[in-house]
Amino acid sequence: LNQFALKVKCNGGERECMKRILKLYVSILLVLTLFPLSVFVFYKNDSDKFYVKNTDNNKTLKLSQKEYVLGALCCEMPPTFHKEALKAQAVAIFTNAVREKELNQLTEISIKNLKGYTDREILKEKWGKNFSYYYDKMSEAVDEVLGKVITYQNAPILAAYHSMSSGKTESAENVWGEKVNYLTPVLSEGDTFAADYK
Repeated sequence: LNQFALKVKCNGGERECMKRILKLYVSILLVLTLFPLSVFVFYKNDSDKFYVKNTDNNKTLKLSQKEYVLGALCCEMPPTFHKEALKAQAVAIFTNAVREKELNQLTEISIKNLKGYTDREILKEKWGKNFSYYYDKMSEAVDEVLGKVITYQNAPILAAYHSMSSGKTESAENVWGEKVNYLTPVLSEGDTFAADYK
């Protein structure tokens, strides 16, 4: 910068020369500051998106966080469930999405088959006259927890979930053959009282 500044023509004395050099420094600093900032802002906006692969047509969809979590929640849990259950499921969905994004993995979904994610049009057909009520309930549950991530050692967990257990959860090692420190057997006796338990 100093060598470049020395090439500035200094007509009008030392004071005028210093003004021009100062303007040059300010201009360079603005360029060096604003360019990375504009890249960061673009990247930040893009980082608020989730990418999923639609197996219906093999196209990749770019969805907002809310859009994805809401569409996934509507596939994974009935809207008749308690709001706290919907919120817990939404956190698990968001956690898995963040984890997969960090691992550069694409979640595979099928909008038509309500697998992993679906859209409003499919839900309108599915829920009929109850669509507005159910969709608003699900949307409200997502709004209350969107952005919350379950972590282990500062990293998003594999937020595995199931409909119900036999009264005790299973070890990840018994399911996938690999130990996961936070996926160990714990009592879940409430499952034995579920309507569809038997």
